[in-house]
Amino acid sequence: MTKSGQIVWSKTYGGSNNEQFRRLRLSRDGDILIAAQTSSYGKSGGEAIAMRIAPDGTPRWSRKFSDASETSLALDIYSTEDNGVVLSGVGYGTFGFSDWQIAKLDPLGNIQWTKRLDYQTAEGAYSVIQKRDTLIFTGDSRAPNDYTCIISKMSVVDGSLYSTRSYTMDNRVHLVVTSITPPENTV
Repeated sequence: MTKSGQIVWSKTYGGSNNEQFRRLRLSRDGDILIAAQTSSYGKSGGEAIAMRIAPDGTPRWSRKFSDASETSLALDIYSTEDNGVVLSGVGYGTFGFSDWQIAKLDPLGNIQWTKRLDYQTAEGAYSVIQKRDTLIFTGDSRAPNDYTCIISKMSVVDGSLYSTRSYTMDNRVHLVVTSITPPENTV
């Protein structure tokens, strides 16, 4: 769409089943990045998918992410300084539990690394940004009587976890902050 609102092109992506687009961002070189879930290609419950679309609407690549026995949902996508992509979301396991799922891809969509973070409850990784060589994720952890906001820092190179902080409301409605101190010489 132009600045004046004129449609330049219109395309449909996906298949005949349920498709959910969750996040749309521009890459550093002007491509369109999409974080979504598809139920048309693979699991009927849905799989997280990352897509890179050229400015004219032509798909450059798409990649699905999930473990063999579960469904997953992509919630955010971010263009890294090397023009690669980081995808964050949720992997749904058995018994209603979920974990953070994070994947780093190169500019061509090849997987460089994947991580799954499990805080022993139902979790999801909702957003991601980059500061130099560090990825910063926000997400949550949900238990029956607890809702916790989590901020984690990871290496963009290999996904090594630098630190995690959680922010929880206790029974007296006070904010409780816990943290894991990163090893020396890390961000």
